[in-house]
Amino acid sequence: MGKLVNKLLLVTVLFGQTLSVCAQGPRSHPLAVGIEGAAYRWASSPAQPRFQALSGAFFRYVPERLGVRVRAAFNRRTEGANTGNCADCLGGETAYRTFTLRIGGQYTALPKVPWLYGFLDVAYRKTSANGRYTGGFCGCLDYTGTQTKHSLGAMVGVGASFQIIPRVFLGPELYYEGFVGRTASLTTDNRSGQQTAHGERSTEHAPAIRVQAALTF
Repeated sequence: MGKLVNKLLLVTVLFGQTLSVCAQGPRSHPLAVGIEGAAYRWASSPAQPRFQALSGAFFRYVPERLGVRVRAAFNRRTEGANTGNCADCLGGETAYRTFTLRIGGQYTALPKVPWLYGFLDVAYRKTSANGRYTGGFCGCLDYTGTQTKHSLGAMVGVGASFQIIPRVFLGPELYYEGFVGRTASLTTDNRSGQQTAHGERSTEHAPAIRVQAALTF
């Protein structure tokens, strides 16, 4: 895993050297707003797939070498029951919703390489799930499950920003993220009305990469 991250970092730097002719110059337009066109994480979960398109929107203000950044994202996906190799399995699906808010800063450590920067973000993430399943081998199961997870974490990495046309920039960010969260689950038997509650703590961490597009002002 470490070798893969090192290779991706090397590709990012080499890509930046190649495009340094059109790289970001003096920041006459320090304000930027944009979107994350795509993101890929080296870990997945039912609520967080490895690949996400149009994964968020961000705001960035970098008047000199040091700046601030804010990003918000919302995604929704559904996952059905696993019915493989089963004549009478559960049927149904679960809908997942994830909201992430990220606030942090970025810093250009090398003044002669203004297109390359490091960053550190702190983040809050809320994930909720709601599903209903029926069937089973006896054909008598009917239950609803809900789940809510609150997580706090951080993202640290390096990024690059290249001018495509005047005021429009494109660039990758390679980073490592980690989250610590607590999940509260509630399962309801719709036939008997019986409810079962459960809570647990969890941790998530993985390297990731994203590609961003921004318009400067």
